[in-house]
Amino acid sequence: MKDFQNPPRFFRPGLTILLLTSVLMSSTVIAKGKPKQSNRFAIGLGVAQSTNVFKGLDDNIDPAVLLDVRLGGFFARRMYSFDQELTIGYDLFENDSVTLALAASMGGNNLEVKNQQLHLGIQDRDAANEAGFVFRYYSRIGLLEANYFQDISDTHDGVHGQIKISNPLPGHGKLDIVPGFFFTYYGAKYNRYYYGVTREENELGNSLYLDDDGNNITTLEQFEGFRPVYTPGNSIHAGVDVYLQYNFSKNLYASGYIAYEDFTGEVEGSPLVEDKSAITTLIGLNYQF
Repeated sequence: MKDFQNPPRFFRPGLTILLLTSVLMSSTVIAKGKPKQSNRFAIGLGVAQSTNVFKGLDDNIDPAVLLDVRLGGFFARRMYSFDQELTIGYDLFENDSVTLALAASMGGNNLEVKNQQLHLGIQDRDAANEAGFVFRYYSRIGLLEANYFQDISDTHDGVHGQIKISNPLPGHGKLDIVPGFFFTYYGAKYNRYYYGVTREENELGNSLYLDDDGNNITTLEQFEGFRPVYTPGNSIHAGVDVYLQYNFSKNLYASGYIAYEDFTGEVEGSPLVEDKSAITTLIGLNYQF
């Protein structure tokens, strides 16, 4: 039987330090207050690519409909950061430096079972519909964002949240550059649904692992030698990102986004996981009406 081995882990502290320094240096040059929340409607088309951290699966490359809409307190976005998937919400509170919004989103994580050997006995693990809060504070050192989302679709029944700080770099003409860094929290139920392996799944997987004559190839003990039972707990991941926007005109602009998230602890220990980091990129062309 093939033994599934993890590749060596590559951490990128240089990228983290570079972007963290960019955010902090830019904050000494430019310190914007909360921008005016004027009504807008922008839509675009693009391509999104993301690392598939699960073993035996290719990276995801998908078309993307980009959206940035605001009508009074209502907003709908699919742009970057936590709203890589469509997020809709409404501002519950707003003053000169703070906004607090109620929001709903489609989670972006899922496991589509394909690998015949590794995924035996495991069903697809779907993205969840989630609801929660988005908090923004426009401080002197940049925009501080915090969000918290709870599954409301009875999918993983868990929670996740993120704290992020970002600040635009000044002096680039038509090009806007917004570096940021973030920490993301994933609850135990979230991690167990996407990255956990139960004894029942292994018993079923072993019973399905047959030779051409219909006989079991392994015992349960041998089967669990390459896919052991795994029950992860809570985890916190660190990451950095950059949002780019080039303005061709008042209405037409190109956008790009790249994020690197380091997977540590509970997630990287899963027998289903291969990559120890996730890289997400998104490019698109947008028109604002």
